[in-house]
Amino acid sequence: MVVIEGKGIVRPNPIRVAFSKTDLNLLSDIAERREQHRGYSRSKSKWKSGSTGNPILCGLVGEFAFQEFLRRRGVKTSIIDDSLNSGDGGIDGRICGKTYQVKTSRRAFQTFLVRRVGEGRNLIPLAANRFVFCCW
Repeated sequence: MVVIEGKGIVRPNPIRVAFSKTDLNLLSDIAERREQHRGYSRSKSKWKSGSTGNPILCGLVGEFAFQEFLRRRGVKTSIIDDSLNSGDGGIDGRICGKTYQVKTSRRAFQTFLVRRVGEGRNLIPLAANRFVFCCW
């Protein structure tokens, strides 16, 4: 049996997490304030401007889904950060001593990737111990 970094032995089955229109409206408000604060859409960086129409909202939806998944299973945690900051530094949450980064896409992929090379061709260190991949 071979374990390949980033794949594991068995890929977990997808889990659906539903939430209300009120929740989505709240996330949209947070995303709009963050965009005004960070100015990603005006950035020349293709990574900041994102590959979706609203990358901040897309990321928040995945983080919220992960938070709700955990809460519905009795884990008291808060993943969503609504403060106006300059980013989370690659860590969306800390649970039982492990750090998590949530990556969200607008479509399902066979393989999910994590950015490791910056625009200056430098290696970006991984800040999180574990990754959660979401599709919205």
